[in-house]
Amino acid sequence: MKLKTFVILIVLAVLLGGMAYWTVQNKTAAMPPVIGSKVLPPFPLNEVSKILILSSGTNITVAKTQGIWTVASRFNYPAKFATIVESLRELSDLKVGQAMAVTESELGQFSLLAPAPNVTSNAIGQTGTLLQLLNEKNQMLASLLIGKHFMHQAPAGAPANPMMGMGAYPDGQYVRTGKDQVFLVAKTLDRLTDNAKSWMDDEFINVPAQDIVEMTVTGPDCIPIILRRAKDDDPLILDGLRADEGTADPAKISQLSGGLNYLGFDDIAAPTLTAKETGLDRAIVIKARTRKGRLYTLSIGNTLTNDTFDRYMQVSVAYEPPAAAQTATNKAETSSAETKSDPADAQKKKDEETKIFTEQTQALNSKLSPWIYVLKSYRAESLLVKRDDLIKKPEPPRKDEAADTAAPPADAGPAKASAPGKDNGQGK
Repeated sequence: MKLKTFVILIVLAVLLGGMAYWTVQNKTAAMPPVIGSKVLPPFPLNEVSKILILSSGTNITVAKTQGIWTVASRFNYPAKFATIVESLRELSDLKVGQAMAVTESELGQFSLLAPAPNVTSNAIGQTGTLLQLLNEKNQMLASLLIGKHFMHQAPAGAPANPMMGMGAYPDGQYVRTGKDQVFLVAKTLDRLTDNAKSWMDDEFINVPAQDIVEMTVTGPDCIPIILRRAKDDDPLILDGLRADEGTADPAKISQLSGGLNYLGFDDIAAPTLTAKETGLDRAIVIKARTRKGRLYTLSIGNTLTNDTFDRYMQVSVAYEPPAAAQTATNKAETSSAETKSDPADAQKKKDEETKIFTEQTQALNSKLSPWIYVLKSYRAESLLVKRDDLIKKPEPPRKDEAADTAAPPADAGPAKASAPGKDNGQGK
């Protein structure tokens, strides 16, 4: 080899080495920060006015509407403020657990491809959930693509956890902040990738059965149901039950009265639906009055489709002062306390409590009554009972009992009646 050629080769090797070093240094400099640093650049939490959550086939928008957080993609239904605050703080505090060297062709393996409206069959499971934070001018404050869970494998020989499946369990999540910036964070972000329902304010109906003093169920083509308590400590009884109908079934009555305890809704229907479309023009109407005088009215309409038993429902809440029969017990319970204090002060305190309770009831009604809710079939089942369902039918007599009550033999003859004025065994 000639000396000139050898020198040229050495120069080329030095240049290639320098370029490789420069490339590595650039990649190292471009890598985010070290473990423990925050994933997202700092952003002002109080300037966030819109949260966009995009995944394949899903588009959720949570936004401030006239200063109030609502789920814009669900007809501006009120959002759960605590969830928004916790989610923004979680994003702001999210820290790098591990920086991943992932090429563009490998992003699908971590479910970190950008979501698309129509996902091809070969891309199913490869797209992630894009979460974007914007200010009131629709300017981007932060963006994060959330991918698949990191599954922690149980040590060899460890018993499998049936709740987690074969011993593996989620112990982190892959996220992407840029084209080449992929991290593993040491927590799962399921709340940020959940459906629209998780963002909606879930305050709804919660009436413990023991607080109900009267409950009615009415509707077209059904016999009305009326449940009442004779006294505060008595159980609810089926009003108007005749002896020949049978006896009330306490378990079924308890099932009906307990149907309003932690009753949750499952979605919001379009406000543009008519009463005829929802069946609310011929609804089953359930009313429950509590000891304090709060009256809940639930109107349950048609099923959504022929393929589901989920129902449309509307709700209203009103305050009706408790009847004298119910207030008598409350007065007796507080009589000893009132006699020890000024009656005028006691009445003033009672009036103030009533005022607050009335205002709370009005606020709850304003919040719930404008909407058409969707109620899952299993939630509606306990409320859509018929009167006959609450009654235990009398059992037919056994054969031996039937024989004892059979007619006397024909040759026995009619019994002789006592003559007027004679002793018939009941005295003179």
